[in-house]
Amino acid sequence: MSNKIIEENIKAALNWHPNVLIRTPLIASFNAEAKIIHRFVSFFQECGTGNARFELLKYHEYGRQKWDSCGLEYTMNKGYISDSLFRSLENIYKKAGLNVIRS
Repeated sequence: MSNKIIEENIKAALNWHPNVLIRTPLIASFNAEAKIIHRFVSFFQECGTGNARFELLKYHEYGRQKWDSCGLEYTMNKGYISDSLFRSLENIYKKAGLNVIRS
């Protein structure tokens, strides 16, 4: 699936709003690898991010109970990443000069 609409929305937000927070969940076997994070950073740098803050989020299972209550099988239980991987991916953003926060 294309990310075109998401990218367009991010560009519009960065051009329109004075203070943008872009939060990115990091999920093992999905996007928690340096190659993908470098692509995110390149995209953000192309957009101009002087008014943006970035927060990377470790995968969690806070929504699991909702799946269970709906009688659905929860299949996303393999998304955890280590603290060291999280820090190394966060450092890619920081080294690129992006304003990284933790809440």
